[in-house]
Amino acid sequence: MKWCAARVEIDSGNPQADMDIVSEVFLELGLSGVVLDDPGLEPQEGWGEDPVQRPERYAVTGYFPMTDTLSRQQQRLQDLLAKRMPDGEFGRSYRIDYAFIEEEDWAEAWKSHFHPIQVSDRFVVKPTWRDYTAAADEIVLEIDPGMAFGTGMHPTTVLCIRALEAVVRPGMSVLDVGTGSGILALVASKLGASRVVGVDLDPIAAAIAHRNLRLNGVTGGSMMVAGRLVESIRMQADVVVANILTEVVLTLSQTVGEVMASEGVLICSGIVESKAPMVIQALANKGFQHIDQAVLEGWVCLRAVKS
Repeated sequence: MKWCAARVEIDSGNPQADMDIVSEVFLELGLSGVVLDDPGLEPQEGWGEDPVQRPERYAVTGYFPMTDTLSRQQQRLQDLLAKRMPDGEFGRSYRIDYAFIEEEDWAEAWKSHFHPIQVSDRFVVKPTWRDYTAAADEIVLEIDPGMAFGTGMHPTTVLCIRALEAVVRPGMSVLDVGTGSGILALVASKLGASRVVGVDLDPIAAAIAHRNLRLNGVTGGSMMVAGRLVESIRMQADVVVANILTEVVLTLSQTVGEVMASEGVLICSGIVESKAPMVIQALANKGFQHIDQAVLEGWVCLRAVKS
C-alpha cells in the first residue's frame, strides 16, 4: 500500500498552540498519530553525545492511506484548517505539502524523527532503535512509542517528568491518567514508587505502556488498565499525574480527589498558558491548595495538593 504524507508547516506567533490545533484536526480525520517538528525544543546542557537533529520549521505531519477517500480527506483537512486557524489571523500562515511513499518506506520513515533527548538532570529518553552512551548518574528510559503518544520530546511530557522528580519518593503510590506510551508511569517506577497504575481510554495504549515498562525492567508493582479517567480506579494515590487535554483536565478535576490520599499531589499538563487560569480556578474550587505552575514553550504544568 502507498501512503500520503500531509505536512502542515506553520509560521505564527504561537506555533505550539497551532501545532496542537493541527494535531487535533488530523486525529479528527481518523489518524492514530502524528509527527511533530518543533525547532524550539532545547535540550539541557551536557545532555550526551548524540546531537538532536532539530527541524528548521514548525510542522505537523499526518499519514493517510492511498485509498478512494484520499481526495476527500485532503479536502476535509484543508477545510478544517481554514475554519480552526484561518490563514492571516494573528499574523499566522501555513502551507500543506503532500508526498507519497511506499508502505516499506512508511514503516521506517516515522522513526527518523525520534532521537535521544535529556529531559531532566537524571532522565534521558531514547527510542529503542537508537544507541546512547549514558553518563554514570543518568537513567535511560527506552521507549517504543508504537501508536501511542509520548516519547518524552513534547514540552508537556518534559514538564511532567520534572514535576515527578520533585515529588515522588520511594514507597509512594502513583496513578498516571492518560498513560499513552507509559513514559510517566515508567519515570515514577524508576523513582522508587512501589505501586504504579496507568490508565488510558485506548486499550492499544495500555498494552504499549505495559510493554514499555517490561522493556525497562519494571516487572512488579505496576499495572496498566484500559478505562475512562478514574472511573475504574480503586486506590488512594500519593501522586496523580495527568498529561492530557485542558478540557479533560477540567473534567478530571471534579473527581480526581476521590482516588487521592490526604495531602496527595496532583500534577497535570497538556494545558496552554491561556487556559491555565480556568484550570487553577477549577482545582481551587475542589479544595486543592498550594497550586503552582511551571511553563515551557507556551505549555503549563500545574502542581496542587489535596487538602
